[in-house]
Amino acid sequence: MGMQNIHSLNAYKSWLATCINAAAIIHFTLANKIVWLQVIIMASGAVIGAYGSVYIARKLHPFWIRSFIIGVGLSMTCYFFLKQANPI
Repeated sequence: MGMQNIHSLNAYKSWLATCINAAAIIHFTLANKIVWLQVIIMASGAVIGAYGSVYIARKLHPFWIRSFIIGVGLSMTCYFFLKQANPI
């Protein structure tokens, strides 16, 4: 079924996200639509969160990481499905 190591899969996912974000940064920089103070604050939080989550993920068994990812994805799917079905 392809790759089995969750850490390798996460590395590929992170690389893809970096490429997508780089394309967005180039686009919005050329359009002069970036507020740089907020960028610095949000980028700092993203870096701290990324390193913190990698530190925790490397200490956990892959089963628990997969279970957490599936649980979050299922919860979000149910939430948005119910929100769409019953708009308030």
